[in-house]
Amino acid sequence: MMGVLTKTLPTMKAVRFDGFKPDPEISAARLMHDWMDSHPDRIGSHRVFGYNIDQDGHLAHDPDNYGYRLLLTLPEGSGSIGIDADLETIDGGNFVVTGIEGSFEEDPTGAWITEGWNRLAAMVEKGNYTIHSSRRWFEEPLEPVEQGHVRFDLYLEII
Repeated sequence: MMGVLTKTLPTMKAVRFDGFKPDPEISAARLMHDWMDSHPDRIGSHRVFGYNIDQDGHLAHDPDNYGYRLLLTLPEGSGSIGIDADLETIDGGNFVVTGIEGSFEEDPTGAWITEGWNRLAAMVEKGNYTIHSSRRWFEEPLEPVEQGHVRFDLYLEII
């Protein structure tokens, strides 16, 4: 079981990729990887953040999501000139963060993700953190420790 800590994210420029049902996460990832393959000179050092969206592209908190948005950060100082994609600014902020890792093959329901969010919510309460009024949250995919698993850091904005 991974712990919970706080992190401050800086403001970052990112390229936005939206995917919608029936497979929103897969659709968004496919668009992102296609763009990355056709723009290798634009990638550099980067991070990826994702979150659920509704059919209009607004942040959604329903786990049975209609859509999913991936934000691929651009290297600092790379600018946005000549980027043929939707750009977005990820505003900086303070977040409570926990790591999760699991396997969709072993647990197709993804209950291990829900358990991670529940653990994060419990730690927010226990630590007397106040959730920011934006209710912003992110999932940041990371390299898994165990072969065949998926790993994320879960972020919830606090004040």
